[in-house]
Amino acid sequence: MQYLLYSFTAGSSRRQAERDSEPEAEALQEFSAEVRARGMDKPGNLRRQIGLWRTVAIVLGVATLCLLVAVIVISVKDGSASCDGGAGGQCRAKANNPNFINLSEPSTPGPFHDLTKNEITKIREFITKDPNILAVDPELATVDSSYMFMMDLYPAKKADVLRYLDQKGPAPARQARVIMYRGDLAKPMVEEYACGPLPDVTSCSLIQSDKRRNPVEFSLRPVSIMEFETVFNTVLAQVDKKVFF
Repeated sequence: MQYLLYSFTAGSSRRQAERDSEPEAEALQEFSAEVRARGMDKPGNLRRQIGLWRTVAIVLGVATLCLLVAVIVISVKDGSASCDGGAGGQCRAKANNPNFINLSEPSTPGPFHDLTKNEITKIREFITKDPNILAVDPELATVDSSYMFMMDLYPAKKADVLRYLDQKGPAPARQARVIMYRGDLAKPMVEEYACGPLPDVTSCSLIQSDKRRNPVEFSLRPVSIMEFETVFNTVLAQVDKKVFF
């Protein structure tokens, strides 16, 4: 009797659970139908959209590349220059090209023009022969030698430049500022020279200023490639020997 009562109760509970779940199943089916109608559950639809945008991006990239190539070709054609066989083989741009920038160095540079190749060559030749400097060749320089760290234009005095620009006075002599690392001295120093007149240098003298010291101690110098070469060639070589590398 108890078994029959238990079976009847279990069957009734199962039928009641099925009746309760029927509205949920119907709601789930309706939601699935709506999702399918909108195409939201189709991974293929998302992949097609990604593929479409990828194709658009590729097409735009190719079009941009073609436009860039076309601009370069047009610029090269418009900026083509005719070369004369004169000194230096300088090329002159066509007169009808307003976008051409002449990058050739002037024979007579102005007071603000950077050092030219000819001036740099003349300065290097002079400082290797100057008995007060005796700079070594950069390829042969060592930390304990006299070698050039850098050079740049040493601007002329303001009054001389204004006289030249505003009053049509004489052009001020161009000079170069040359920084020398004097590791060859008994007390190594960093010296700053004014060399000129350019391009035919006749003298290099220490720059005198009441604003800063010149020369300065060797220990205050900026690190150059020379120090790095010394570390790699000397210090690291000794380290390798000690660690048996």
